[in-house]
Amino acid sequence: MFKFRRKTALVKKLLKEASRPANGPSDEGLCYQKLAALLRKLNANQLEMLHQVVTTKGKGNFGCVLVENDGIVEDPHLLCCKSWRWSDDWRRDEIRRLPVCGSARDKVYVCINPYHLSKLCIPDSIPPPYSCLDHINPEDRAQIDSRLVFRDSYAESLTTNGENSSSRNYWCQLAYWERRKRVGRLFPVELPYVNIFWDVPYGDGISIKELSRDNTDADMVKARQKIGLGITVSREPTGIWVYNRSSVPIFVNSITLRDEKSSSPIRVPDQQCLCVFDVDRASRMVDFANNSMDTMDGPIDRNSITISFGKGWGLNYSRMEISSCPCWIEILLAPCR
Repeated sequence: MFKFRRKTALVKKLLKEASRPANGPSDEGLCYQKLAALLRKLNANQLEMLHQVVTTKGKGNFGCVLVENDGIVEDPHLLCCKSWRWSDDWRRDEIRRLPVCGSARDKVYVCINPYHLSKLCIPDSIPPPYSCLDHINPEDRAQIDSRLVFRDSYAESLTTNGENSSSRNYWCQLAYWERRKRVGRLFPVELPYVNIFWDVPYGDGISIKELSRDNTDADMVKARQKIGLGITVSREPTGIWVYNRSSVPIFVNSITLRDEKSSSPIRVPDQQCLCVFDVDRASRMVDFANNSMDTMDGPIDRNSITISFGKGWGLNYSRMEISSCPCWIEILLAPCR
């Protein structure tokens, strides 16, 4: 009896937290009925976890909430997104799972944790497949030559909990910058994805707070705290994806996001994701650039991706270079071997 009452109370709380669909009362009633039917399928522990996820807006190390994909409630994960995250109109193909979600390939169960999903960012202008690439200021780089990336030894790895490792299986290294100063060491990444956050851990990853304890500048402290849940950087078959899990936009630039008119970054709003390094496009652009050196105005770092938290740079901003942004990340991709 106690479990039944607890379950009933949690269902009511979750239904109360649900937002109203934007298409009117008829849709509201239909979604309510579908959501109620879905929630009644969950046990008390699942409902408890889902309630914590919804009320904290995903700010915690919450795992998957799995339900059987039996077709009774079509696309239950999308229904949960509409109910507790994005009530506006969007298409199914505009939603991607975070790499931390383990149900992507499961044919029997589907995860309905709405914060295991991200919206696809559609940039205002998408760069053409072939492009002239502009100069990258050496001060805006992590001061490491990609040709030397496998010569130096790095004492620590994200996959070894700080223990010494001689592994060379990392696919990228991460550098955290505060304006023109790099903070901390280079972080090799071996796992398929890595989280970078302020002080709200989401699985394994890099805590900016731990790196920046010595810098007590008031403006910098304020800027860092806006990072929040931060970003997830993921290596996927199509390229490198970045999932913005913070409450502020991020600004991203790479060889596949540039065009010949501007080196300004792409703005990725909060809770959205973007392929920031397209493998096929990168190879085509490099081949094009190598055959068109007379149109180039400087060296190209084809293996570098830069990401700024909350502040943009370039022609449309007061900061012309990323090194003027308070907090930013450089992803140094390991060359093919």
